[in-house]
Amino acid sequence: MHHLTQRDLRGMLRFCQSLLAPCQLEEFPQQVLFHLAEIVPSEISAYAEVNLHIGSVSTLASSFDNGLQLGHSQIEATAQRHFHENPLVTHYLQTQDGGAYKISDFLSESELHRLSGMYEQFLQPLGMEDQFAIALAVPNITAIPRHLKQPKLIVLNLHRSDRSFSERDRTVLNLLHPHLLQAYQNATALTQTQQELTAFRQTIEQLGLIGLNEGGQVRWLTDRAWLLLKQYDLTSSHQKGRLSDTLERWIKHQIALRATTSDILQPCLPLYIEQSDRRLIVRLVDQTITPPDGLAKSALLDEPYLLTVDEEALLPFSAQSLEALGLTQREAEVLYWLIQDKQNSEIARLLGIQAGTLKKHIEHVYTKLGVQTRTAAVLQALQRLGLLH
Repeated sequence: MHHLTQRDLRGMLRFCQSLLAPCQLEEFPQQVLFHLAEIVPSEISAYAEVNLHIGSVSTLASSFDNGLQLGHSQIEATAQRHFHENPLVTHYLQTQDGGAYKISDFLSESELHRLSGMYEQFLQPLGMEDQFAIALAVPNITAIPRHLKQPKLIVLNLHRSDRSFSERDRTVLNLLHPHLLQAYQNATALTQTQQELTAFRQTIEQLGLIGLNEGGQVRWLTDRAWLLLKQYDLTSSHQKGRLSDTLERWIKHQIALRATTSDILQPCLPLYIEQSDRRLIVRLVDQTITPPDGLAKSALLDEPYLLTVDEEALLPFSAQSLEALGLTQREAEVLYWLIQDKQNSEIARLLGIQAGTLKKHIEHVYTKLGVQTRTAAVLQALQRLGLLH
């Protein structure tokens, strides 16, 4: 290994520090080339993805001069066309060694000039005489058969117009190799996390959710929650995040109940607010509860309390709607008046039937609903119609 100077070490340290900065995968190639040029200069540098299975080269960032006779796409196409002529490719396929190697390690100047494809159509038009490269093997996520899947390579290529790459340059690149690989993995993880967070936020925004702190004050709320609260007059002003006094009192009361209860906590009862043919349902979700048996809390969001805000249509309630429970028209009429808390004598009078006939209808209602009492029949009917939660 070549002996490095203090200046070299300081340059490598600055490079590693630059790799620690949070970076999206899309920005990573350009950042690497920019900072690498400060410690291993080159006339042309490129960051490319190489798929060994199909022999493809995809340049993600480069310092190609716009004044070159060859355009960027033509350069990439030429490199791909003569992919297997490159001795660096041959060496990697034989050894799987991603360390720093240059063309001059394998070919003399005259041998290189005899390559009609690699040199005459690629390096010479660029005015380059040597290429230095390191390869980072990373997981390949392309959809190819498992038995054919090989690591995708991230290749950093440095070019010069002479054969002046030194052993110092090789040592620097080899020492930086593991740090580059880790930085790539960090950028990949950061990008994936941010993509997941973006998708999560987009999903959350479609829900009526409000995050509350320990005292019940609003930390954040989704647009849908705010819209629903405004429709039901549960906001105190047009300033987003301000709840009405009524709703704030309800929230604080629910939190206080849970703070003073020493027995097993029951779910908070919802708050229902009806408006025309619809109603709003507000529920408080307590995320401060520690699950039994040492299980970790699985909270949707990291807030002590959540409010869920939802709206549903009110089903029209009538004797006819009760027929959906499998009742005859007369049985539905009887059940309707039972729900209205009418006495048997009054129901018989309203329907124009005898007390004995009414009794038979009530028995049939009980049987069809699977209950034995008036109260149970009412509750069962309302639950089945979705009018009782």
